[in-house]
Amino acid sequence: MQFIQSAQKTLDCAIYDLKDSDVVSALKSVANKVTLRIAYDGGKQKMVTGGPSLDPKPKGTAQIIEDAGLSKYATPIHVTGGCNWIRNVF
Repeated sequence: MQFIQSAQKTLDCAIYDLKDSDVVSALKSVANKVTLRIAYDGGKQKMVTGGPSLDPKPKGTAQIIEDAGLSKYATPIHVTGGCNWIRNVF
């Protein structure tokens, strides 16, 4: 939280699973003070029924971001393979 709150100009973050209320509060506290960009795991585009491609991440990050009023700073990422997506967001 100290790192987030110490941002002075910009804060770019990639979030897989946002559940910690202290982190949410810290992001809210800097949202209007710095340029904030949040990329978060928006889940799979297609329904996954099991097997090795099953996404183990619990749902809820999008709702938490919305409830915190951070949606205008956030971009959901729907990964179709690999982790090169981050280059396209920031």
